Amino acid sequence: MIGLYRAKYLLKKVATWLKCEEGYCQRSKEFVTLSSRDVFRRVVRMTFFLLMIFLLTACSLLNSSESGLTIDTKETLFGSAILMCDSSCSERGQCGESERGEMVLLNSEMPATFGHDMIIPDGIEVEIVGQEERSAVQLSDNEQFTVPFYLVDHPDYGQGWVAGWCIGQ
Repeated sequence: MIGLYRAKYLLKKVATWLKCEEGYCQRSKEFVTLSSRDVFRRVVRMTFFLLMIFLLTACSLLNSSESGLTIDTKETLFGSAILMCDSSCSERGQCGESERGEMVLLNSEMPATFGHDMIIPDGIEVEIVGQEERSAVQLSDNEQFTVPFYLVDHPDYGQGWVAGWCIGQ
């Protein structure tokens, strides 16, 4: 019996100590002074927390164009090329999976990112016969960017326009 009373007494002491550690003691209504060591620890923790929030915010603002909407137009493709359904092409809805495998979407009439009327399998070699740059707008945030389109020709599939992020050499 004495062990049980002793355990309850110790639990009450620990509970009182925990309540008083935050700077204000609930039981005795006395203000508990913090040591300079405790103050230093709290300042360091708060500084670290604020620094982490600042870094995460700064990184997300600096990498806002990393959604892949900017296209490198420095390199102009010519001659033979390969249609590619990679992540940059599929993220923009210009290719996808079908029962025949991955397919790249093209438009037979003009450069376009919608209203496609042709599909050509991924990895097919084509001949580039023309190029045109078009301005496009991302509907989600109205961001404008320039997209290179290539007029490609294949003996079996004919001619069609493909977006620059779906073709490579």
